[in-house]
Amino acid sequence: MTASEQFEFTGSERQLSELTSGSAPISIREVGELRASIPYLLGFYPERSLVVIGLAADSSICVTIRVDAPESPDAARACIEQLQPVLQRSDPHRLVVAYCDDYELGECNETEREQITLSALRAFETVSDLAPVISGALAEHGYECSFVWPARPGMPRGPLGPVPQIAVAHVLAGRTLLRSRDELKAMLAPTRGRARREVREQLAALEAVSLARIDLIALVTDLLEQHAGASELGNQPPVLDPHDIALCVLALSSIPARDILITLIAQERAWWRVEPWCRAVQLAPTSYVPAAATMTAIVAYLGGDGALAQIALDRALAHDPNYSLAQMIDAGLRSGLHPRELQRVLASTFDDDPRTTMAHTDGAG
Repeated sequence: MTASEQFEFTGSERQLSELTSGSAPISIREVGELRASIPYLLGFYPERSLVVIGLAADSSICVTIRVDAPESPDAARACIEQLQPVLQRSDPHRLVVAYCDDYELGECNETEREQITLSALRAFETVSDLAPVISGALAEHGYECSFVWPARPGMPRGPLGPVPQIAVAHVLAGRTLLRSRDELKAMLAPTRGRARREVREQLAALEAVSLARIDLIALVTDLLEQHAGASELGNQPPVLDPHDIALCVLALSSIPARDILITLIAQERAWWRVEPWCRAVQLAPTSYVPAAATMTAIVAYLGGDGALAQIALDRALAHDPNYSLAQMIDAGLRSGLHPRELQRVLASTFDDDPRTTMAHTDGAG
């Protein structure tokens, strides 16, 4: 298991402020509602995880982090040390540490069911026994914490109880709650077959034409604008076809064009949609995956989806451990960089309109 799989900074108050879109703040009234709200903060049901929620002095959420549940005192202390840079940057007033194991029980016989639930119960007991270690390690860094435990320790995900306010906002915002982190990973899994072959063919055709960078950027931003426009009207955005995918990954293969696209996207909130880039990762030829996955991570994180951002970075660095942009974004996430800070940095890469700068550069060449 990689370090990035163990640690996911899933953003900060985005999950509440973005979902409410200017309406009244979402309130969590009691522990049961907090437990029910955690999957919506993450975007998926966490299994055998600690979810650390940082609260500001006014009790608003300032940070949410998911980590794999530790299994020993040393692992628990190491986990807290790993969290410290993020907590230091977000500066919470106090912490809520929730143990979550919202697993699904698939088709199995009675013996298998008993083994699964017994394993889950033992995992819960292990973390419960480690609570004083976790609390002590946090206290060494000056953090007060309280624990939230499952209502039914060791048992699989049960029937839905009262619907938390954030669930309603989640649906109204058009977001999907995934069943597990594995389902989140599947959003970036490579797609085989005809569409992938067609992307390669379209790439070869575009490379033969040798489009100017400014034209390539304009074609990609037109695609993003069409996607955003459909979403704003409440329509299903068009699925990118192989030609569209080829345009996107070809633009990202040029570092100057890639950096200009990143700047433009950071400046235009309506373009913070992950679907086009997830599809690009699914269909891109192997050598184009690091750039496409890193763009997916940037867009996901700007929109507050830290879990998907980290998985996308894992994918980029698995294909190319030396891809410098992925390394830089990964380091930022691990240090607790707020999405607003990342947006500010990326949006100001070019002081002037980057499309104008690119036009002058192309003309000079």
